[in-house]
Amino acid sequence: MTIKIKEPSALVESVLTLDNYLSEIVRLGDKIESMDLKSDFDFEQAKKLMNRFTECGQGVAEQVVLMSQHLNEARAKAEKAGQAVAERAAILENRHNEQQLKMQEFRQLGEKVATLTMSLNDLKRPEGAVLSQEERSQLSTRLTEFDTQLEPLIQEAQGLRENAHKAKIKTLEQSTESLIQRLTSVRKRLETFR
Repeated sequence: MTIKIKEPSALVESVLTLDNYLSEIVRLGDKIESMDLKSDFDFEQAKKLMNRFTECGQGVAEQVVLMSQHLNEARAKAEKAGQAVAERAAILENRHNEQQLKMQEFRQLGEKVATLTMSLNDLKRPEGAVLSQEERSQLSTRLTEFDTQLEPLIQEAQGLRENAHKAKIKTLEQSTESLIQRLTSVRKRLETFR
């Protein structure tokens, strides 16, 4: 399998050059070994091949040094990239933890609102029922209690919405906005009981 690289890195170029030198050394070694060395021409050819063999040996040594340098550079780049990724991972984990914390706050607030809404249903009287003075007084007291509980919930929801907006947690911001609308609706329902 041959892999073609459009723009090889310095490390790849060193490896390819080293591979060429090593292949050439093997080829030259085989050729030198197989020569008869019977004539002056054979000796001249062998001498040329030996010189080329020596050049290739020096090329191998140079490429090994270069390849070592390129490997060190590549390792340093990889370590730097790894460090950058680790820093990003920490940022992502912090973001995730922040979102989880805010979502937990939202769930707790939602539970408080649900509890308040359920207890509001207890105030409903059958249609056409006439309340005694004592029942009206109790209802007024309970409505005041509900109103007292409702305002801090609305403020908490608004604060959570602002925090979600600042943290750019769109889903939480939208969910909190819905909860604020729900609380506003509860407040209007309270008015109908008065």
